[in-house]
Amino acid sequence: MEYANSGSLSDVMSGKRKINTEQFKELIQGILDGLAYLHSRSPAIIHRDLKPSNILLHEENGQLIPKICDFGISKELQGTISQTATAALGTIDYMSPEQIEGKAPSPATDLWALGCMIYEYFNGQPPFGKASQGASAQQVYWKVMNGKLDEGGMKKVSEPFRAFVKGCLVVDVSKRIRCAGMAREILLGQKKPGGGGITMPPAIGKVALGSIAILLLGALLWMFWPSDTGTAEQGVIVQEQNEPEIEGVAMEATPQVVQERPSVINPTSENELETGEQQRIKAEKERIAAEKTALEAEKKELERQKQRQQVSSLPTAIQKLVNDMVGIPGGTFWMGCSPADDECYDDEKPRHQVTLSSFSLGKYEVTQAQWRAVTNNNPSHFSGCDNCPVENVSWNDVQEFIRKLNQMTGENFRLPTEAEWEFAASGGTKSQGDKYSGSNSIGSVAWNGANSGGKTQPVGKKSPNELGLYDMSGNVFEWCSDWHGDYSSGSKTNPKGPTSGSHRVIRGGSWLSFQACRVSYRGYQPASYRHFNIGFRLALSQ
Repeated sequence: MEYANSGSLSDVMSGKRKINTEQFKELIQGILDGLAYLHSRSPAIIHRDLKPSNILLHEENGQLIPKICDFGISKELQGTISQTATAALGTIDYMSPEQIEGKAPSPATDLWALGCMIYEYFNGQPPFGKASQGASAQQVYWKVMNGKLDEGGMKKVSEPFRAFVKGCLVVDVSKRIRCAGMAREILLGQKKPGGGGITMPPAIGKVALGSIAILLLGALLWMFWPSDTGTAEQGVIVQEQNEPEIEGVAMEATPQVVQERPSVINPTSENELETGEQQRIKAEKERIAAEKTALEAEKKELERQKQRQQVSSLPTAIQKLVNDMVGIPGGTFWMGCSPADDECYDDEKPRHQVTLSSFSLGKYEVTQAQWRAVTNNNPSHFSGCDNCPVENVSWNDVQEFIRKLNQMTGENFRLPTEAEWEFAASGGTKSQGDKYSGSNSIGSVAWNGANSGGKTQPVGKKSPNELGLYDMSGNVFEWCSDWHGDYSSGSKTNPKGPTSGSHRVIRGGSWLSFQACRVSYRGYQPASYRHFNIGFRLALSQ
């Protein structure tokens, strides 16, 4: 490894090494040159943990040269940024909002960290607090998600650094300085911050493969589709058949030629041959079938009575969980980003039609008391609040909880599918098309980054949505059963997501979130991942 002979940027921040503002400006330009190189690779490399100790300094001919090091959690972006999964990795003091929420990184992620370092140079600490100086992780996270820069601290940041910091520390990544080249122009006073920025190139290979697949499918259909010419004779029967739609290819009803076969017995003659014995046998079969249906219904009712007796002997917290399930009538809805919503990410598109069967969903998120009643422990970071949602539980932890709960209750609880979650959050067949679950005003229905006080809150304190469901937006993210994957444009019935993957879906946003509280927002994390802003609610098939 190349030797850097002059310590790191941490020495500058602590005052151990003295430099003037012009020298600091040259260091930042050097860091930007390094980031521009990393981000221009194909695929782009995002460092994700820029901080003063990771910027080594090398003095050569009287000039300090910055060296970016420690790529332990760096990420190569494959295709478009939104398709790249990431966990909330990094150093708390310099972590961007998208890292906190587990969203995909981008070049703007590294620029956020650089903005934090510049602020620290002029103020002695990062803009949102420093964990090593007493601030807790959730306090820093909460301040980051609020994104409000201290005016007094910003006054200490001299120009052109002030414009640079303001452009880098924007919560909405689409409005942040998004590339190192633009950042360099702002630092040199050649450009003012605001609007635009570059984005990663689209996944051309994926689009091209999709187009090739459609062309091949079209060729095969043309080769093997039944012809309306050939051996058909006079008297053929021509029937219109509605072929199923093939995903990505709109098929029209195509006439199929069926050669007529001579009739042996016409319908009238067949009916006349039905004897009294045949009618008796038919009636007996119908009677047996009716008796079988009645016995099955009686058996199900006995099972329900047994389950009700079993539930009545369970702890009060579990009885409440069982009794608080809300029936969701099935129906058809449009899943994904609304064309009227300009805050949506690429993985919320394309909007597509989904039809669901009826199911039941928990009125509330599973609470700490309910988790403890099943497992005899409480993993929550914000413990001591029985009616607050349990959090800091992984998808795998939830599966073990469900297994034990089903043994206790005799039910078949499960996590909702992603489609069921969005259908219920948006109001089901009673949908009003709200941006958040039950309202277009986030504060009325969700504990979020602006009103949560930096922690979870008791369930059911905000207004419910049209189906009587609480906290579908905010409080804690909720695990869904699905693997995370791209949407397709074709209509679906009871979809369960991809058959495999590396990340499970989380939905609904949390006490830390703003944009993530939207109904169509999709988050994702590894099944083993735990965080104090992720919990869950339960579903039941009907």
